[in-house]
Amino acid sequence: GWVMGTDVEISQLHRNGVTLTLREDGTFRIHCDDAAAEGTWSLGRLDLLLLDAGNGIAYRARVEEGTLTLQDGMNLGLCLIFQKEREAAKPGYYVFKSISSEGESFDAAFYDAAGLGGSYLELREDGTGTLYFSGQAPSTFEWSEEGILTEDAGAVPLNVSGEEILLKLGDVTVVFGAQTEADEQ
Repeated sequence: GWVMGTDVEISQLHRNGVTLTLREDGTFRIHCDDAAAEGTWSLGRLDLLLLDAGNGIAYRARVEEGTLTLQDGMNLGLCLIFQKEREAAKPGYYVFKSISSEGESFDAAFYDAAGLGGSYLELREDGTGTLYFSGQAPSTFEWSEEGILTEDAGAVPLNVSGEEILLKLGDVTVVFGAQTEADEQ
């Protein structure tokens, strides 16, 4: 974050850091060293996140690419920058859901209709996996919670969102979802 225009590591100000939890019910909790505060949050215009801690203290935050920038609500010249905690990938069989590039997106139904269905991502418990795109030879790789390592593409992060895994391969984003019973039919 920064204080009065100067970049500062949060550990210099708060030995135990600062955590912010946004709950689905519209409440939040901010924890700083041994103190904590709670309040409500809402999404305002222009994708600004509005946090109200009560007692006339309100904060504005901007959310971009997994980063939340919290502007000072008490006019002390303070700005806090939070990174979203990464969800860990889990072993499993993930089916192709969609692919997007340069603003265009195509879902699995489009690929199935074109006879190109059946693409998948498999993460095995032994740290190996397979990536298969219809019409191409399967690629094998090693993986960890951080990402996969392939001979062709090198290191590729595994971005997990709930039951989905997003792979960014250059300017192409491929989404795989955990296999369901409906997918097996």
